[in-house]
Amino acid sequence: MASTYGGAVAARFAAPAHAGRPDGTGWLSGEAGRVPAGVTVRIWLRGDTAGGVTAARFEAFGDPAVIAAADWLCDEIAGRPLTELGGLTARRISEALAIPAAHMDGTLVVEDALAAAAERLAAIGGRSGDDGGCGK
Repeated sequence: MASTYGGAVAARFAAPAHAGRPDGTGWLSGEAGRVPAGVTVRIWLRGDTAGGVTAARFEAFGDPAVIAAADWLCDEIAGRPLTELGGLTARRISEALAIPAAHMDGTLVVEDALAAAAERLAAIGGRSGDDGGCGK
């Protein structure tokens, strides 16, 4: 797999640190993509009253680049203010992980899932909510 996607993608795909539904309450999620199209991503965020993101988790269906991109993104999100999340674009993700151009479509879905989650968190003033894992 490393020869197709590169070492960074292969390592994150093999052992994603942020995969899976979060435990406990205080999370809001955003979702993008569609299973019939071959990719779906849900990003969960936990925020604080100062407008920062304290933690992030994800669930994803897609190729290894999608899983790696979501995991990398969760690493980058934690500790940042909501106002800085806009810089975490599909291009930035793809560059950081050296994702080949043929596999970059999935990073757009990851970016969209983050935008949906960040929008929900910003709408309640940055404090954590609890949507029970439902991005709707």
